[in-house]
Amino acid sequence: MSTQERARDQDGRSVGAVAVRGGHGRRLGWLLLLSLLLLLLLAALALWAITANAGDDDAEGFDLSYGDCPSYSGTEGRNETAELAENPERFEKCTVAIDGTVVEAPGEGVLRLEDEAGGSQPIVVIVPPDADSVSVSEVDVVQVVGRAKGSFDAGSTAEDLGIEPALLDDADGQSYVRADTVEVASS
Repeated sequence: MSTQERARDQDGRSVGAVAVRGGHGRRLGWLLLLSLLLLLLLAALALWAITANAGDDDAEGFDLSYGDCPSYSGTEGRNETAELAENPERFEKCTVAIDGTVVEAPGEGVLRLEDEAGGSQPIVVIVPPDADSVSVSEVDVVQVVGRAKGSFDAGSTAEDLGIEPALLDDADGQSYVRADTVEVASS
């Protein structure tokens, strides 16, 4: 229930009516305040999601987990070439460190590596233009650090990567890595 009071100036003259409300105005104020806080929380969550994915140049989509990688994956001084060649899905989306001999360089930005023992099938290494890389040729022993991508599909994977499919038409099922760095190993 509201009442009205008359506002008065210094001389006691009436200057207008002022409504004095009960609790209805306070509830509306709290509701407005809670709505603004919820909106602020949603904006902060959206900003976090955008910044969390800002540095991800992986064309395969929004992924913050990068899979369940072995704890040693990508460790300096470790060679995961044979393990990666045998089980590409285990290292999918993991950073890996591989050493191997270049057995084929079929085109610009594409290498095929084999571990130095020669016991595993070759690993396809895609070297994008932005990778920290040196020029390599066949028989060079190289060290590669990059993101493992699983098994290679010569048709769809090659086209997605902008590579001529004919360069790797016999690479179906082989492991492949998107290189971040490629260095010639010191002898």
